[in-house]
Amino acid sequence: MSESEQREGTPQTPPILSESPNPVTPRQFEDQQEAQRSFVLIPEHQQIKDFEMYSNSHRDIHPYTRPLTISDLESVLTLENTAFTDPNERASREKVGHRYLNSTSLKFLTWLTFIQLRYRLTRCGELCLGIFCTMTPGSDPKIETLATGRPVETSRKNGAISVLMGHVIAAKTHDLTASDASMGVPEGWEATKPPRTNLGHQEDGPQNKFL
Repeated sequence: MSESEQREGTPQTPPILSESPNPVTPRQFEDQQEAQRSFVLIPEHQQIKDFEMYSNSHRDIHPYTRPLTISDLESVLTLENTAFTDPNERASREKVGHRYLNSTSLKFLTWLTFIQLRYRLTRCGELCLGIFCTMTPGSDPKIETLATGRPVETSRKNGAISVLMGHVIAAKTHDLTASDASMGVPEGWEATKPPRTNLGHQEDGPQNKFL
């Protein structure tokens, strides 16, 4: 008898099948159905019974993102000043670099913030993102950037504008971590051919840093 004939005549042990980590069985289906029918009771003290406490403008906010441009400068500056009420936080050592450390003038610090943001939006605006929502003028006076919003479409009858709610200001750098140099503003950056410098945005830098 050949070896193949012996194998054919020998009873084979059935393979051991392990349970799937995600079995699809009637029991599992029943459990899923039961979970869908179940509900959770919210304690009375956590229930919201008066929705008038939330203005319609807040409930209708639908945020979206897009890259920032220099045309968004006023909104970005307004948001920066609103978020950081202390001017020393808006123009701290980490943001403006060594050559601005000795100034404590409120007017000067505000000017520095303007220069910083203008530089970023001009040189690397494609890395900077804004969170916007569409609102009608005067719909919510508590939103400071409402006054600096720009029209969504010129033909809109309600005059809807795009309002900045948050932003990310970033730049490229060769450093592994954000440094004073990467956060600085180089002199002559507005020139047609600005001089090469280690300060500020590095177009060939592999690292993206949020400033």
